[in-house]
Amino acid sequence: MTFARGGVPSVDEIRRDLRRFNFFAQYVGNPGEGDIYVDTHARRFHETLRRLPSFPHPPAVLELGGIPYSMSILLRTCYGAALDTISFYEVETAAASSHELVSADGTERHLFDVRSINVERDLFPFDDGRFDLVMCCEILEHLLINPSHMFYEAHRVLKPGGFIFVSTPNVLRAANIRALQEGRNIYDAYHGNGVYGRHNREFTPVEVGALLQSCGFAVLDNSTVDVYEPTRTARSAGDEDTIMTLAKTAAPRRYGLPQGLYVLIDEFRNITRPAISMGVDEIGHLGPGWYDAEVEPEAASRWMGRQATLFLNARGATRVGFVAQAHHPGIETSQVHVEVFVAQRLIGAVQVGDGAWHTYELSVPGAPMDGPIEVRFAVSRTWRPSDVSGGDDTRDLGIRIRTCWCR
Repeated sequence: MTFARGGVPSVDEIRRDLRRFNFFAQYVGNPGEGDIYVDTHARRFHETLRRLPSFPHPPAVLELGGIPYSMSILLRTCYGAALDTISFYEVETAAASSHELVSADGTERHLFDVRSINVERDLFPFDDGRFDLVMCCEILEHLLINPSHMFYEAHRVLKPGGFIFVSTPNVLRAANIRALQEGRNIYDAYHGNGVYGRHNREFTPVEVGALLQSCGFAVLDNSTVDVYEPTRTARSAGDEDTIMTLAKTAAPRRYGLPQGLYVLIDEFRNITRPAISMGVDEIGHLGPGWYDAEVEPEAASRWMGRQATLFLNARGATRVGFVAQAHHPGIETSQVHVEVFVAQRLIGAVQVGDGAWHTYELSVPGAPMDGPIEVRFAVSRTWRPSDVSGGDDTRDLGIRIRTCWCR
């Protein structure tokens, strides 16, 4: 690149230098698309680089949706970043294990590992606390079901105090307002590149901030900027075309479900984890029988009714465990009998005889389990808070559970 490492290149510098690397020519067979892509997004790249935090050392960076690697090259050149990338939707799945971009004059090469996952369903293939920065540019608007999964995983792989940068189209942009006023539809056309090829839902700045905060991030900057109509003069506050948000890890990570963005999410099934914590990361793992999560200072939990089901990804496990409490009237003299079933087979039972939290673990007979398993709890008796203290809480409560795991 022609600009110094550590500096923010101008739009023209970005446009000129990125044209030297054409992913579309090398891997798609359409060189013209590469030039159009760079010309269209050069100002967005510039505005993104202007908003990124400084680091005292070359940062470890995870870029979601790296292809066609334009931002990847800028991150390496401007930051000296130790970079990992993830592709995020199905048409990018490829037999190749890496992509190598070579400059037009052959003097510069960039090698990128190919990791194709679904960022709203799969676990990121990295250990906890690995990265200083996660880049999530122009991804959020493509997701279909559960963006909180992506933000939860981003929080997990970030170091304490690590940063996430999000850019996404602003649904309140002036072009959309004009389209609606003229009777035109603002939704994307159907797309030949599969269900993730189009914008499935665009966001307001408030919604982006709420999503990040609900997943344990502190928002540092949440602003809008025109990157596709930079010369537009008639402006109203917040009607620029792109939202750019910088946040950092703050509260403990969790699946946040901001009101207004989710409905019936408990019916979503996504069995990825061998262990879950109620009120934290159980979304996609719960079956029927659970009441709403209750968050307390020490931990969150869920009450079950007479029976409740959850799902875990066993991964060769031979034991199932859980942390639970009973609160039945008279429990000191009449214990609660809890049966535990795995794949419809009774593997054992425990007796809960006081109101304290206890850890239980049972062996699962037979060969080690593999893949998703169903775990079902059944209690010998329930109780109603309204029968004890009056009021209108008529839930039939069995036991409440904080965590459940297989290992």
